[in-house]
Amino acid sequence: MDENQLPRWVRHHREYYGGRITIPQYRKFDEILCGEMGGTGELLLKAVDEMIRSCFKGYSEDMLKFFQNYIAKNAPPCDVCNGRGIVEVPNHGPRKKVAPRIGFLCFCAVGIRARGRYPDAATIGEYEDKHGKGWRAELPPDTRLPDETLVIEPGNMGEVFRSIVERIKKGGGHVVQAGWDTAFAGDLAVAAEGSAGSGQ
Repeated sequence: MDENQLPRWVRHHREYYGGRITIPQYRKFDEILCGEMGGTGELLLKAVDEMIRSCFKGYSEDMLKFFQNYIAKNAPPCDVCNGRGIVEVPNHGPRKKVAPRIGFLCFCAVGIRARGRYPDAATIGEYEDKHGKGWRAELPPDTRLPDETLVIEPGNMGEVFRSIVERIKKGGGHVVQAGWDTAFAGDLAVAAEGSAGSGQ
């Protein structure tokens, strides 16, 4: 792939860190950071600048964690979980009398970061696959339980996330994901708008 066809944040990162991360690994990063966490090319450019300023050193999984933490701290609040990272929904399971509300991890940046506290929690996607998206109407948005009293539904996300990191370390995932192309196209559009606006 031509270096000029890579997203700007990838080019910027490669200029400083060289070939520590392969193109397939960058694609997987993009899938996680943009596709799952809602990061943007501009936010990732700022993350690379912060990484360089802080003299960050580490392997690919350390860099992924740095990017994830940066996006979690700096991304705009998600309207699904209101920046909480945990989505509180009505419990339709067998223990609904004991815990009428239950928590699932959101797919936003804060939800990805919350995996550190709840490594094996289920995601809101798993809940919606089973019960649909009607939970918004069932649960008034202005009432919510404190995190420490909310029951978090266990799932398989910890194992899945660990397998993603293992694939990244091994350089797997040679299939071009749609998220990469989408982020790349958006990245170019941002670059074009910036150039037009600055009169360059």
